[in-house]
Amino acid sequence: PKLHKYKFTKPELSTPVTGYVSVPLSHGHFFAQLETATEVLETLAPLIATAAAAKTPVPDLVPGAPVLGYYDVDKNYYRGRVVEVLKQGVAKVLFVDYGNTETCTSMYNVTPEIMDVRVVGINCQIDGLNWVGVEAKSIYDEHIVPDSELTITPLSYDKDQKQFTVSVSAGEDVDVGAAVAEANVPVSDKKYTVEDRNFPTNTYLTLYCSNLTSAQDVCL
Repeated sequence: PKLHKYKFTKPELSTPVTGYVSVPLSHGHFFAQLETATEVLETLAPLIATAAAAKTPVPDLVPGAPVLGYYDVDKNYYRGRVVEVLKQGVAKVLFVDYGNTETCTSMYNVTPEIMDVRVVGINCQIDGLNWVGVEAKSIYDEHIVPDSELTITPLSYDKDQKQFTVSVSAGEDVDVGAAVAEANVPVSDKKYTVEDRNFPTNTYLTLYCSNLTSAQDVCL
């Protein structure tokens, strides 16, 4: 059967909007919610509670299927999309309004009323930021944290991935992508010579291990 699909919030391209980080992921990838998200989630809450109480089984538990998934941390159900079916009755579910992916053992069908409410989670990838090296990680972690306020400018939209490429400003107009990119030092630019071996042993090992860590970041 044809799977029902959620309706996603789509901010206008090139128009800055205020958003809040819901789930930071990695390498410039994070989920955010706009200022209007709170009102939408308050509207959803009683609809989800009613649907969960009805305990209607998911008609077709397959990747891409919309479900109400049980989040064991706070004992509530949330809108989700099946990412992977692990075994009968168990699946990895992306909670679409927030961005976290969890293993769910309790899932129910999503009603048409819930499907009609637009998803408030916005899938973001910072433009040009494909990796975050060890030197830049502290800058990235300072700004891309849960509930931090950002000015997000959508630059393009990938329809298949449901993902926006964005530029992001934080605090005193800090361009997060530019700041992290400036701090990133590609491994190929790090030159360790034979003379480095004349450093005290601990210093050399620190440099060597730092280089290996950055190489791992690039490969990931």
